[in-house]
Amino acid sequence: MTDERVATREDVLNAYSRLPAREQLELRRELGLPPPPARVLGTVWLIVIGTLAAVVIGGGLLIYSLIQDDKETEVLVGFVSAALGALIGLLAPSPTSSS
Repeated sequence: MTDERVATREDVLNAYSRLPAREQLELRRELGLPPPPARVLGTVWLIVIGTLAAVVIGGGLLIYSLIQDDKETEVLVGFVSAALGALIGLLAPSPTSSS
């Protein structure tokens, strides 16, 4: 008599989530699972870029206003600089790309 265990959906999902990202990608390729739809990725991209752009533009205007009123801007400059750096990093071409 063999001891066969039937895995539940939760067992499989838990085991998959514990795998490293590289192994998850290999498993998806082996199973023939398609990549996420482009419209979903496009929507996420627009949300991220839009949010960062709003922080940079709004923060820049707020910094200008604070400077005009002779108030402190150090903390706000840090946030705007971080958002600007993230935005530039996302829009810059990959150093490994062929073009």
